[in-house]
Amino acid sequence: MISSELQRKIDEELNVAHTVSLFADEKKAYGVVGITDKMKPTSREAIDKLRDMGIDVAIYTGDNEKVAAALAKELGITHYKGSVLPEEKAEMVKELQQKGKKSCDGGRWNKR
Repeated sequence: MISSELQRKIDEELNVAHTVSLFADEKKAYGVVGITDKMKPTSREAIDKLRDMGIDVAIYTGDNEKVAAALAKELGITHYKGSVLPEEKAEMVKELQQKGKKSCDGGRWNKR
């Protein structure tokens, strides 16, 4: 069970494009934390360089749609989709490859 006060806090976190994690047991939610990744200062520059090279840039992320939209807006990216499961990402890559496109997973590079 989620109290109305906790639901309000969840909505606040989602509205500022944070990923939300709940602290709960089987019966009740006790707390919420909003999490966001910090953008690297060079990210926008890197995206611009890719575009200058004629490379289309898109974001497909497991983060919720609001997080995806906020990230895309900050980076000037118009093609994005949030709440994408790993198997959906794999299917998207296959579709791009069938169209003769190449793709990479930049998020994995950021974790190194």
